[in-house]
Amino acid sequence: MSWKSLALDPRVEAKWDSINSEEALAELSRIELPNSIEQEDKSFPGSNGNELVVSIFRRKISTNRKRLCIYHIHGGGMIAGDRFLGVNWYFDVIDRYDVVLLTIEYRLAPAHPFPAPVEDCYAGVLWTAEHAEELGIDANKILTAGSSAGGGLCVGMNLLLRDRKSPKAIGQFLVTAMLDDRVDTISAHQTAHIKGWNQDADIYGWTCYLGESRGTDSVSPYAAPSRATDLAELPPTFLDVGAVDVFRDEDVRFALDFCRDGVPCEFHLWPGCTHGTDAILPDVPVYAAANRVKKDWLERFFTENDVKLVY
Repeated sequence: MSWKSLALDPRVEAKWDSINSEEALAELSRIELPNSIEQEDKSFPGSNGNELVVSIFRRKISTNRKRLCIYHIHGGGMIAGDRFLGVNWYFDVIDRYDVVLLTIEYRLAPAHPFPAPVEDCYAGVLWTAEHAEELGIDANKILTAGSSAGGGLCVGMNLLLRDRKSPKAIGQFLVTAMLDDRVDTISAHQTAHIKGWNQDADIYGWTCYLGESRGTDSVSPYAAPSRATDLAELPPTFLDVGAVDVFRDEDVRFALDFCRDGVPCEFHLWPGCTHGTDAILPDVPVYAAANRVKKDWLERFFTENDVKLVY
């Protein structure tokens, strides 16, 4: 295997070098709730009796009791983060389209390795559908969403929904998804020197999640969706990734696998971008473009599912 180095977008590199990634992660979990949106927290038992907590965000003023629900799974490499990580990005979407966002606090590795996190996400989405009337949502209109580890958990959860004959989501919104435990692609090696979530960090995260089974033939597709050989019947999907992201090659391959198995998939590869910096540096031109593309896809998805713009 041979490869050449890839450069970051100079505007990304200039700002990224001056940022403390741990502080940035904490900042992304700090909720800045607009006046028009309210938060409600609920708890319920998980599949093995553990307590699960979700936060629900919705417009304060709405007469619609059958709203589309975005079921959000946070990132953090399976080992970090909380249910609020990345939620601020959705507030404009919630407000403009009168959708509900529900985000789950799943258990983290290494204290809780596979299958605990994905089973928590699965239990949470079933609870969401079962309590649709109470939540003011349409049980038949659940869009699943996740970034990084949340993207991988999202796909693993949707595979469980399919294989256990449970009610299915109507879409997947995946951002730089963490999908492959082997961490041996060209992009993994190309980004070994990159600050932040690089090859070493990815190996560590997967090892915390899977233990000694990481990289072996025994890994379940519910844990590492890149192991799946059949993606048929998964919902229409949005997926994007940076060209200088450790996840680039596994995400590119996964987009092709969706196409192979007849799953509608829109895929974007962003030049000069590394992992996680889209949320931290939203004003850099390439990330501003990426955010517009994400919002455009959501707008089209909402229109196809009879969700109208409020303002």
